Amino acid sequence: QPERRAGPSPYALRTRYLLLSTLSISLLPISLFWSFGTPAATLSYAMGLALGLFYIRGLSQYVSTIGSSAATAEEAGGGAGRFAAVLLMFVAARACDWFNLGAAVVGFFTYQAASVL
Repeated sequence: QPERRAGPSPYALRTRYLLLSTLSISLLPISLFWSFGTPAATLSYAMGLALGLFYIRGLSQYVSTIGSSAATAEEAGGGAGRFAAVLLMFVAARACDWFNLGAAVVGFFTYQAASVL
């Protein structure tokens, strides 16, 4: 009987790597918004980034529950709570005059750039 090694699964390690890569990549846009943009744009980017990280975390938890079977993924349903992050971004854009939706969308999709790494 083979011994099972303790520690996180390969999927958990990849998820952690994506989150850390997203944070690392975000340093450049935050610096640019801070240097050349307005404080509102910087804060909007940071809020979009935080919501993007929340989305990644929710998506990874959902995916880890369904396994790797494509049929199971289609039948499972649910996991829609992660879309609250996107909805919250648009609610903030309507509620706050200072909120820069463009910067927030760029922040939200920073994880896409990190997923290429």
